[in-house]
Amino acid sequence: MLEIVTSSSEKYLLEQTKMFNADDIFAFSLLLSCGKIKDLKTSLTRNIYNYDIDIQSNLKKLEQKILKYKNIRIWISSQDNEDVCTLCFIINCSLCKRDINFYICDVYNKEYYSLGSYSVNEIPRLINRSKKLTIDEINYYKDLWKKLEKENGDLRIIENNTLVSYSYDYLDNKIIELLKKYDSIYYWEFTGICLSKRLCNFYGDIFFTYRINKMIKEGKIIISKREKSQNFMGEEIIKEYIKASSNC
Repeated sequence: MLEIVTSSSEKYLLEQTKMFNADDIFAFSLLLSCGKIKDLKTSLTRNIYNYDIDIQSNLKKLEQKILKYKNIRIWISSQDNEDVCTLCFIINCSLCKRDINFYICDVYNKEYYSLGSYSVNEIPRLINRSKKLTIDEINYYKDLWKKLEKENGDLRIIENNTLVSYSYDYLDNKIIELLKKYDSIYYWEFTGICLSKRLCNFYGDIFFTYRINKMIKEGKIIISKREKSQNFMGEEIIKEYIKASSNC
């Protein structure tokens, strides 16, 4: 069985369990929860949050893997935008038109919201959550991705257990609303709070830092002060504190 995860760290986690052959674990992510997605499969590259992603190279690697397997298990958190987008894309992908048995392993609960939240010793019990997708479920994910492609929004966010298209303004406003609760706060402490609150079901700091930096350039968020500090290696750094602009 091919095990598909959305990050190299999750791939490493499964490898450490010794339950799977390393060659049977594949990490695949195109950062599909953000940015335009129309005609994605025919695009050469896409730039998302300052990351250049080689679409065709990633699709070729996916195809080479898929062609070797009859059974595919996709590890997801059902409340993680990126995981569910990846699930929809892979199932809908033209590379997967042949007869394949799709399984999902949903690792989400209120305490552990992603596969990377678990320890190596906890992975074996997660296998029991695996389920084979029915034809109706497969068609649901295919139709959902086609709908999202047609809408071609800036963001795709889990709401009421499905993906909904939104503009960047939606996430920006959520960030501003949260930031207004603080007179001033250390930049990286605030991004950590965004993550801990699972803001808009994004679980990577890049989704917040990029938007915060953009709003700083636009004057919606201002740097309230800078102070010299030291990192864990004793090197001098500049700590930046931010707050919402009075115009927001």
